[in-house]
Amino acid sequence: MANTLQQMSASIGTAILVTLVSMGIKSFEPEAPATNEVIGQQAQVVG
Repeated sequence: MANTLQQMSASIGTAILVTLVSMGIKSFEPEAPATNEVIGQQAQVVG
């Protein structure tokens, strides 16, 4: 019985997590497209 409850709670938790992540991905929009100049500056900083 305990194993069944653990499996059910893990499944529900995973479903909630996947739902939240997918909602976050759908609402994400980059501020501005990266230009070659911005990419070059980031490449210099990251090195």
